[in-house]
Amino acid sequence: MRFRYIDDHDTSALERRAAFFARVDRLSSELAELADVDAIEACLGRHLRAIDPELEWELRLGDDRELVLATGGEPRLRPLVEAMVERFAPRDGWAWRAGRPALPFERAIRRISNHTGLDLGPARVRVGFVRAHLLELLIQAPGFGASGDECAQRAATLAVEALLGEQLMERWVAEVGVAPLPRGGPLRVLAPGDPGAASLPLIELAPTVSRAVAGLYAGLSPEPCHARDRGGDWTMLEAEPSASDDWAAQDDLLVATTMLPEMLRSFLCEPRFWSGRFSAHDELFCYVKLDQTGLERDERLAWRSALEDRLDGELAPAGLGAVVGNGFGVRYGYVVLALHRLLPALERVRELCRAAAAPRRSWIQFCDAEHCDEWLAVWPGAPAPPGHA
Repeated sequence: MRFRYIDDHDTSALERRAAFFARVDRLSSELAELADVDAIEACLGRHLRAIDPELEWELRLGDDRELVLATGGEPRLRPLVEAMVERFAPRDGWAWRAGRPALPFERAIRRISNHTGLDLGPARVRVGFVRAHLLELLIQAPGFGASGDECAQRAATLAVEALLGEQLMERWVAEVGVAPLPRGGPLRVLAPGDPGAASLPLIELAPTVSRAVAGLYAGLSPEPCHARDRGGDWTMLEAEPSASDDWAAQDDLLVATTMLPEMLRSFLCEPRFWSGRFSAHDELFCYVKLDQTGLERDERLAWRSALEDRLDGELAPAGLGAVVGNGFGVRYGYVVLALHRLLPALERVRELCRAAAAPRRSWIQFCDAEHCDEWLAVWPGAPAPPGHA
């Protein structure tokens, strides 16, 4: 469902959003009238499953009642739960939270034991970066079997979420592996080709991840893309699209060039792309998608190149963003952007595309998995982009 970027004239999208908010209001009002726990759970199930069947929730009872709305590892649900919490009107005795928070170590261990029967107090963990600036974790604990041990896998996944919090895990962790913890003292875990890699007590997971993320950010550019030198050599990437009548996202891509090859590879290959792993300046990566049907190859390249120059020449001096890549597809042309001040930047991109007489079937779409349901048409009244009908 689209929440953030809807034109005033897009009545169907506005009606869907209004219906969603009306259901959130009804849920909030009904919960305030209920005292019985079973009735509360039934009310939550009825409303939340109607909003999205993959939504998860936890009800925490005490002096106050807290409703935790969770994504269950689905980034596309992040804007939805945030919108619900933003919409919630505070009521006596109730609080709503977007996402499961990180827990203190002892509380997290008790939670995992209650859910799985496994004690992860003595567990150890190895942390390392892999592809796309993502972290891979290996958790070893007494009683764990090999990688096919489903109970161990569930306990390890719960542990990572409980110790890091849902959002951090969703954005930074590629994989959680499991292995048995051999007896006999502190374990040093060796990886092929990496003789220095060692495991740590599980209690060290959160601070270790924090240091790893801080180290990655220290290695990123100290300037946003619009303030950097964007000349010089760019990297070319090639792709082999599948045959189709039409293509969502950049699925028809044949060739791309970019000043940020790791970012673009991640977007094209990693289903949980998040801009924050590639920029330390709150930049959001997105792209203009242009239907270039009917144009010859040279015409397509020349038109897109002129649009790139126009966008970069206007956005960068205003501190709104920069062109960081482009693409040539079977049907579509692409201009990849790093936007810095999102809302004014989006409106300026639309204005510049209209001034350049962009095709009617032109859209701004977002690289982040959290925004996969969002899009913005360049022209009022344009149809939805492929994959969003």
